[in-house]
Amino acid sequence: MLGTLCGDPRATSGRIVFDDKDITDWQTAKIMREAVAIVPEGRRVFSRMTVEENLAMGGFFAERDSFRSA
Repeated sequence: MLGTLCGDPRATSGRIVFDDKDITDWQTAKIMREAVAIVPEGRRVFSRMTVEENLAMGGFFAERDSFRSA
């Protein structure tokens, strides 16, 4: 389900709305630019990095001004 939010795999039915925008048909690269990304946890992908550094990797392609706290 989280992969589908980021465009891989593509949704086969329904629609995906993020921040009041229908992103169902957007390409994965555009979704990433809009600051939607999956940051793997628990697999030690970037084991030598801090939590903050790992989260920053998920927003690598996003504009800094588009970051917001959760």
